[in-house]
Amino acid sequence: MKEKELICSIALTHIPGIGQTGARNLYKTFGSASEVFKNRKNLSDILPNIKPKLIDLLDCPKAFDLAEKEYHFI
Repeated sequence: MKEKELICSIALTHIPGIGQTGARNLYKTFGSASEVFKNRKNLSDILPNIKPKLIDLLDCPKAFDLAEKEYHFI
């Protein structure tokens, strides 16, 4: 896995309200964490039953900050 993908994967689990199970489900749907973030604005088209609040949660710069720190720590 490349650095960007690892950071996106870690960030996905740090977003409040998504957690590890939600992150895993999104990952399975899109094939990668970076694709989840890349398609964030189109999630309602791809997953019609997704709650708008979940889409808003994916816009979380704090999660990326934490993920980068965690990645560099590891």
